[in-house]
Amino acid sequence: MTQEEFQQEAVRLRPMLLRAAEGYLHNVADSEDAVQTVLERLWTMVNDIRRPMDGLAVVVLRHHCLDTIRQQVKTKTLDGHDRAEEKTSNDEAERLIRLINQLPPLQQTIIKLRHFDNQSFAQIARLLDMKEATVRKNLSRARLTLKDMILKNKNYE
Repeated sequence: MTQEEFQQEAVRLRPMLLRAAEGYLHNVADSEDAVQTVLERLWTMVNDIRRPMDGLAVVVLRHHCLDTIRQQVKTKTLDGHDRAEEKTSNDEAERLIRLINQLPPLQQTIIKLRHFDNQSFAQIARLLDMKEATVRKNLSRARLTLKDMILKNKNYE
């Protein structure tokens, strides 16, 4: 693809990419940055790209937006939050931890490694000397058990 063809494609695709990025990122400034980054990446591949580049551009944009979302630090501001809400969420977290501690030891370990330590399935499998499929199955069982325990507790309340 020539430089002129790329510029024409970029001008044509930019509005569509902006709408798609806003759908992922929910922020106009971040969306514009994402589209610019994607177009720069596509420019580095200009010699290997053919027209139309719609599909490739959308895939690269989606991957970039998902990477951006994963890298964002999940923070909650206290503006407009009531202290009672904060206490309730802490109570719920403590209740969940108590429920996790009631699980069988293997399921406890897997849930804690996966959700508290952010370990991958492969890392957990290596640590526990298991197959990844076994780790996934035990995690699934633990989650189902927790769900049942939470529902039972809500019914009692």
